[in-house]
Amino acid sequence: DDDVTPPDDSGDDDVTPPDDSGDDDDTPPDDSVITFSNGVTIDKGKDTLTFDSFKLDNGSVLEGAVWNYSEQDNQWQLTTADGKTLNVTGWDVTDANAAVIEGTQENGLYWKYDSRGYLIIADDNTTVISGDDQAHNSDRGMDISGQDRTGVIISGDRTVNTLTGDSSVTDGATGMVISGDGTTNTISGHSTVDNATGALISGNGTTTNFAGDIAVSGGGTAIIIDGDNATIKNTGTSDISGAGSTGTVIDGNNARVNNDGDMTITDGGTGGHITGDNVVIDNAGSTTVSGADATALYIEGDNALVINEGNQTISGGAVGTRIDGDDAHTTNTGDIAVDGAGSAAVIINGDNGSLTQAGDLLVTDGAMGIITYGTGNEAKNTGNATVRDADSVGFVVAGEKNTFKNKGDIDVSLNGTGALVSGDMSQVTLDGDINVVSVQDSEGVFSSATGVSVSGDSNAVDITGNVNISADYGQDDLAAGAPPLTGVVVGGNGNTVTLNGALNIDDNDLSATGGQYLDVVGLSVTGDDNDVEIDGGINITHSEDPLDGTSADITGISVSGNSTVTLNGHSTIDTNTVVGGHVVLARVNNGGSLILGDDSVVDVNVSYIPTGYYTYNALLMADGEGTSIENKGDITSHGVYSVIRADNGSEVSNSGDILVYATSSNSSEDRAAITRASGEGSAVHNKAGGDITLISDQTPQGSGGIEVYPLKWYTHTFYAMMASDYGDVVNDEGATIHLQGAGVYGVTASRGKALNEGNIYLDGLVPTLDDENNITSTSYWQPSSLYLTSSGMVAGSTDADGDATAINTGNITVNNAG
Repeated sequence: DDDVTPPDDSGDDDVTPPDDSGDDDDTPPDDSVITFSNGVTIDKGKDTLTFDSFKLDNGSVLEGAVWNYSEQDNQWQLTTADGKTLNVTGWDVTDANAAVIEGTQENGLYWKYDSRGYLIIADDNTTVISGDDQAHNSDRGMDISGQDRTGVIISGDRTVNTLTGDSSVTDGATGMVISGDGTTNTISGHSTVDNATGALISGNGTTTNFAGDIAVSGGGTAIIIDGDNATIKNTGTSDISGAGSTGTVIDGNNARVNNDGDMTITDGGTGGHITGDNVVIDNAGSTTVSGADATALYIEGDNALVINEGNQTISGGAVGTRIDGDDAHTTNTGDIAVDGAGSAAVIINGDNGSLTQAGDLLVTDGAMGIITYGTGNEAKNTGNATVRDADSVGFVVAGEKNTFKNKGDIDVSLNGTGALVSGDMSQVTLDGDINVVSVQDSEGVFSSATGVSVSGDSNAVDITGNVNISADYGQDDLAAGAPPLTGVVVGGNGNTVTLNGALNIDDNDLSATGGQYLDVVGLSVTGDDNDVEIDGGINITHSEDPLDGTSADITGISVSGNSTVTLNGHSTIDTNTVVGGHVVLARVNNGGSLILGDDSVVDVNVSYIPTGYYTYNALLMADGEGTSIENKGDITSHGVYSVIRADNGSEVSNSGDILVYATSSNSSEDRAAITRASGEGSAVHNKAGGDITLISDQTPQGSGGIEVYPLKWYTHTFYAMMASDYGDVVNDEGATIHLQGAGVYGVTASRGKALNEGNIYLDGLVPTLDDENNITSTSYWQPSSLYLTSSGMVAGSTDADGDATAINTGNITVNNAG
């Protein structure tokens, strides 16, 4: 740049203002107005300089002003609005079209308005070094205190400054100002900054290396770097504490920051605050940040690239990384532990950003892990995440059209939530396993947790990994009771959820302490217009100790609302339970719909605990008008288990194959309806192509009365289809029922309507079954009463409880009825 006198900005030669004294000069007056990039406008017609604002070396900003310029005694001068005079000794226009003005104050002390808009003013104790392309070495040993005091000013382009020694800057002072483009600065030693500014480095293309340790408190700032294309490397340690305290402030585009030092930020402090676009940050040091409003790294700008290689510990309402801007890209390869309400590891508040979490993530005590707001952001987790404690959430996908991909495992316990999709129109892919575990809290009570919660609308969730839910309680253990231990919750509207992995539930509830239980739900769907498809099946292993009179309900799928769930793949249920069971593969109500697809296979293995307790549960349960379940697959139960129940106006149909081996168990009471419709408007249809096969190796026995069954006083009696409380059961044309054994009945009703339009095949001989449930032989059993004889259809009751109609328009084939 060339030194010129105003108002010329050509950068070519020294020029003086037009000479108006000559009589022969016909040059027209220059009334041009020129604006410079650092907020200065020169009006040559009015002889004024207008400043948009004045930045001060302590980081504050003053309102702009209009100053007059004139030449006095061959000296250019500026006159401020309050009448003060500033002498001008240099005026440069940089390559970036910034006006740089410097000179002396009325008292002879240095002043400068630099390329970044800083008004730099020396006091009577300030050391001033001015000149381009110079090298400066200083063992600072500096102790500066007091408002508006400045220790050292180094002014000039391309200076090389090496600063060693300790410094203390307090009470509103500024330790050092380095102003100029292309400077190279190396700073080491111990620096203490309290309610002050340690150093200001102003200018484009600067390079700064920090090797010492810095302690900042009282709202102070260690370093301000203002300018584009700055390069910063830090190998020292930083300790920043107190509201408003900041380690490094960078204002400018294209900054490159490399930090290998460790940082501790507490009580509202900020480690680094960067304002500008295209920032690249590589942090390899460890970071500890704690306290409300404390932030390790805060970026305001677009196209930021942040790489965190070091470990981070975040607590007490603090934030690790906050990015307010678009197109930010963040990668965390170090481990992160975040603890406490209000704490968050990463917050992305902008559009089209991306984040990759490759290290391990630990989220506890109500903290949040990674949060994406805005639109079009993508978060990816390839590490393992552990989430525990109430209100803790590992990953939050908020905003709209955001994407979250998980390839690592997520372990959730103690009322935590692994991932929360609260925004709309987002895409979530969960490829790793999600493990939801009930563990003991600090008071010894086993508590709940949630794997994935989708509360927004129109989201697409693809779970390709497994969802594993487990609870294991000993005899004296205590359980929280509520909320249920849940794998996946879909609570919004119009969401699409696909589970290609397996949904596994392992519940071993052996607690014999009174009133202790914790329900388990694999998939809970509420809201309307959700579409959920489970392709990997559901696997449930369950055991219980019911002697305390309370037991948990285990539900694979719960649907409430106008949504549809489709179950495919191979599902297994292995349960040791009371009569009727506490395991339900699917509960559907309030207008929901469940479809078991053509390739769905469900295998049930059940054994009963001898006790007086029983339930009316079934494998598939529908409740309420507009609610439906349709089975197109194969269901096999080894042991007595109700398969289908329709209540309160719901409809259930079977076009697949249902096979129940009603074999002897440990319980003296095991009567059951394989399919049942209860309540007016409720209906169960065995549709064309459907087959219900019921095989019993037991014989009826007298027992306590249960009035919903036609044979009120007999156990070891089983009903392929049964209507109660004025429901309807229909074996449609083209449908088939197979019955084998004593005390087995086809299409029946105690109160309601039983209609057979299809085929019923009955063989009343009692089979002998091998270990594979193959019939090896049959034998005759002599009933004590005729109505105990197996029958294709039954209407009414053996007591006064019956009110039923049985209509046969199909075919009933009986062999060896007895």
